[in-house]
Amino acid sequence: MKKITLLIAACSLAIVSFAAGGNITYVLNGGVTNDFGWKNKADMLVSLNQDYNTFYNVTTGTWVTWETLDVILKTADPVTRIPTFASNMWGVITTEKWLWLHDYIVATGKAQSIAAIAEAENAFWRYEVSAFFTSRKRAGWPISADYTVAGQPEAFMPAWKHAFSGPASYDGTAEVIIPNPFREGFTFDGWYDNAEFAGNKITSIAAGAEGDKTLYAKWIEYIPSCNEVKSLAEGVTTKAGGIVTYVNGTTAYIQDATAGLKIEFAEAPQLEAGDKITLSGTVGTIGTYKKVTNATLSSKEKSTPPAHQSIALAVLKADPAPYMFEYLYFEGLKISEYGTGTVTLADDASNTIVLHATLNQATLPVHTKVNVKAVVTFDTELILVAATDKVTASPVPRKDPSEYAPLAEGKYTLSSKWMVSSTLDNLSANPIGTSSMVRGMAAKNGKMYFIDRELKRLTIVDGATGDRLPPLKLADNLFTYTNAEQQVVTAGTLPFNDIKLDGAGNVLAGNCITSNAQPFQVWKIDLETGAGTLIIHEILKDNPDFAGATTLRFDAFGVVGDVTKNAIIMAANASAMEAYKWTITNGVAGKAEVIIIDTGVGADGTFLKGLTNPGTAPQIFPLDENFFYIDGWDTLPTLIDMNGNIVDGFYNVPKDVEDWSVGLANRKGHNGLVEFDLAGEHFFIIASMNTAGTPPSSFRLFKWANAGKEFKDIQSLWTLPANGMGAVSNPYRTAVPSVEVNETTKVATIYLYTGENGYGVYEFKINAGTNVDNTDNTPMMITVADNRIQLAETVAAIEVYNVAGQRIAAAHHTTHVVVPDSKGVLVVTFTDLKGASHIRKVVIR
Repeated sequence: MKKITLLIAACSLAIVSFAAGGNITYVLNGGVTNDFGWKNKADMLVSLNQDYNTFYNVTTGTWVTWETLDVILKTADPVTRIPTFASNMWGVITTEKWLWLHDYIVATGKAQSIAAIAEAENAFWRYEVSAFFTSRKRAGWPISADYTVAGQPEAFMPAWKHAFSGPASYDGTAEVIIPNPFREGFTFDGWYDNAEFAGNKITSIAAGAEGDKTLYAKWIEYIPSCNEVKSLAEGVTTKAGGIVTYVNGTTAYIQDATAGLKIEFAEAPQLEAGDKITLSGTVGTIGTYKKVTNATLSSKEKSTPPAHQSIALAVLKADPAPYMFEYLYFEGLKISEYGTGTVTLADDASNTIVLHATLNQATLPVHTKVNVKAVVTFDTELILVAATDKVTASPVPRKDPSEYAPLAEGKYTLSSKWMVSSTLDNLSANPIGTSSMVRGMAAKNGKMYFIDRELKRLTIVDGATGDRLPPLKLADNLFTYTNAEQQVVTAGTLPFNDIKLDGAGNVLAGNCITSNAQPFQVWKIDLETGAGTLIIHEILKDNPDFAGATTLRFDAFGVVGDVTKNAIIMAANASAMEAYKWTITNGVAGKAEVIIIDTGVGADGTFLKGLTNPGTAPQIFPLDENFFYIDGWDTLPTLIDMNGNIVDGFYNVPKDVEDWSVGLANRKGHNGLVEFDLAGEHFFIIASMNTAGTPPSSFRLFKWANAGKEFKDIQSLWTLPANGMGAVSNPYRTAVPSVEVNETTKVATIYLYTGENGYGVYEFKINAGTNVDNTDNTPMMITVADNRIQLAETVAAIEVYNVAGQRIAAAHHTTHVVVPDSKGVLVVTFTDLKGASHIRKVVIR
């Protein structure tokens, strides 16, 4: 045993406290440090700077002091800094002191298949040395080897045959890091405070420690990494080690932190996945890849399999070399064909690969999507090998497991048809699109339509099953326009950002704009062809009547009516308390009108009081020509009239029923709502909790007391999903419900989508009859002038009620009704000429 004691007196003045400190003694047990006292690569660089000056600048008298390594690493492009100072690196790097670094760089480049570095080519050597010291790779000319891993001390010490010197003493005022020594043919396994290597490894001496310290170096036999073995020449005898990932007969695959490796044993070993082994064998080849043949087992101990790396099949097929013999994870591959002991897997882009595994065709038939943990290998082609239990059916849409108790003695029931969510852990296998790229959903005729701004398409999901249907590619001319220079350019910052359904079932798509200089567009989509008809195109700064803020952002839009006839489209400004309204008459949209929302005195007692904007990505929902809801990151759903006055909201819910100010931040963080009527009763769904709430990313279904739809009488029925959809960050706040009503069956199908967390369908049913079975709330345009309520067409009968439920006016076979002196919110019920009943709200001021 070789014992080195470094005794250097240390005296340090501590500003806050005094610590005695002490000396540090290292028992190296055959290891070495270095003769230069380098404690880190920063010290090594200073030494290289000194030698560079001695080699080149001593005759000129010009002494150049390089930047220190810590300064270099803080620059924008560290790998270029050292070459700035050292234009003649070749000469110094081939001196006896630094020749090890020359040889190490050559070997590293060869192992990584980097083109040979020309001797005496200073440009190449300057950047290689720089990449080494900064632990980086230079991608541009001249390209260097990758030292992000190889440049670490553990990698270059075998070439250097030395190690960093540990500090001889410490003063107790700050933590002291203890560097590692080096020993030829061994791997350093840690410092200990005793010769028996008992207890925990020591990596540093903590601040406040006292007394002299003796540290003992523990060594284990050096086993080359899997990546190092792969760099060896064919026929070389070597050791290797790692954790077993797959074994079949005499063939096993192992993996360590650097790579995977195929091992062919001389005799079948007694191994299983998770065993940590060492072995000896001969380097061989299979195709262009290295393996170890004629291997014998040296040691074995129980461990756990390494973590798998998730990868797309397309990525593997494009460049398999970096993943060869590694343990990987594939999600959502479809079984396309069975063979003898094999199965062909395919991804959605028709990339295929053969998996060698014996699967149960009864439980995993052809066309089943599976998740696979397998080792990538090679015989005459790229293949996968896996144990049977590592192939499982991909999580598919399935029912929300929560039970929803019937209400009102069984009159109201709620059940899940299916759900895909983070909570159910089946979203990653069934993603609706790339993260942040799908920000809107609308439902029509039993299908969910998601607008994908990355792929410029509608992703379509079967509402009955959750199965993905063929997507609809949208026409290339959508969200484009010809500018003043006669160039066809993109409209807005983020086209294909939102999707809505109008009252006639027309599917509309809108863009996101971030200034009033960008055109706001809404298109009507042909669901057969993907073609679009432009409904709105307006650059608001060009509107001579524009009265809104110059700071403007529209993320979403809302619609009521039929855009081919008469309708209203609205958008909320995320940067100010403003709503913008486009009135469509006979299919033609007028110019925008701005509505300034009162958050001053008129907002007293509401949750909008004092707001300067509604927060991130506000949604807006016009109900008719008189009212709209706004719902932003900083707001709860709030009813507002077209003059910008706050009419109603959750602030009017009695606190003894539910105090909506409690936990307000989590209640208002998601944006989305819908009103609907079923069997003559009136309901409301909102996005009620954000990702930080409980349950995260959830909705609430409410029932209004009557047609007046006042919040003071609202009744909460269920939270759905009961456990939420998930808590994954949803920065764009989309959480939209959509509802389709079947009056014949008294069923409302509820479609839900929360960005980044999931989507699903529920069925709400009224099981008892009511007095009104033919309610139809297809919007009919109503206008109010003074005390006259005007309808867009003749109706069979009309009645007007105040909020107290008193009838105050009525008429038959008419287009209008005059209301006696009455102010405020009124409820209008009318029966059209087809016999359908309608219920609307109006305001008379």
